[in-house]
Formats: sequence, structure tokens, C-alpha cells
Amino acid sequence: MGLSIADVDKWNPDSLTAVGAASTARANAAAEADSALRGLSAFDSWQGTGANAARVRTQAYADNLDGHGREASAVATAAKTAANEVRQVKSQLSELRSTLGQYGITVDAYGSRVVPPTNLSSLPPALRTLVQGVTRAGQQSLDQIRQAADHADGLLAGACQVFCVNRLSDCPYVSCCGAYR
Repeated sequence: MGLSIADVDKWNPDSLTAVGAASTARANAAAEADSALRGLSAFDSWQGTGANAARVRTQAYADNLDGHGREASAVATAAKTAANEVRQVKSQLSELRSTLGQYGITVDAYGSRVVPPTNLSSLPPALRTLVQGVTRAGQQSLDQIRQAADHADGLLAGACQVFCVNRLSDCPYVSCCGAYR
């Protein structure tokens, strides 16, 4: 597991939603420009070698815009999915903390572990056994939350990597995976 609970605490699903919206806008703009280039009426009457060269070059631009639009759309979808998953993970973590807190158990966010209360040894045996069981179950739940967090992280990172391959100098999404960390 790569992410800590401290990482999850820092996540901001609204930032991911903003990345998704920006990516959707970028995809729509690329699709509109692609369509406009493919529909240029100048090529209907223009003839000759220059016309053919311009037609080929314009088609290449349109193809590039189409690919760019599909990639931006993939980033938008991944960002929206990740935002929903982040909200769910954060909600599960909040519920777990609340449940554990009822027993004096805490979550060490940086160590990503469940910590029994400091007075555990002074508790009556039956209550101590109960708290120890809740601590173990809480750790299992915390590990599952971290797995879900890693999955959400991977979704967006994968989409960003697909988009950013060979475009790092002009890619607007280079830091998109960091938008929620």
C-alpha cells in the first residue's frame, strides 16, 4: 500500500472535480476545433498541389485534436470517478474514526495504524478484551480503506500518464494526481 491515512486526510475531492470539469471543457474544445477543421468549405473548390498539401496537413491537425480530445475525456472520466471514490474513502475513514473513538481508540494517520487507548492495561479484563478486538477489527478496516485509496489514486494517475506521455512540457495535467494530495 502506497498511500498513508495522512495522505487520505489531505485529499480534496473538490480539486478532483475541478480537474474533471477542466478536462471536459478541454475535450469539448478539441472536439469543436476538430469538427471545424474537418468541415472547412475552402477545400470544396480549391484544387491543385497546394490544396492537396493543405488538405493533408489540416487532416493531420484534426486527427491530433481528435486524439487530444479523447485523452482529455479519459482524464475527465478518471477524475470524476476518483473524486467519487475519494469522497467514499474519506466518509468510510470518518465513520471508522467515530466508531473507534467510542472505545478510546485512535488512528495514527502517519503510521496508518489503529492505536488502542493509553489506559488499555487498566481496563477491566472483559472490556480490555473487547477493546483489543475492536482495535484488531479497526486495523483491518483501516487497511481496506487504504487499499481503496490506492485504487482511487491509481485510476487518476493512470489517466494522467496516458494523457501526458510525450507531452510533459505542455501538459496541463502533469500535476493532476497531486490535486487531491
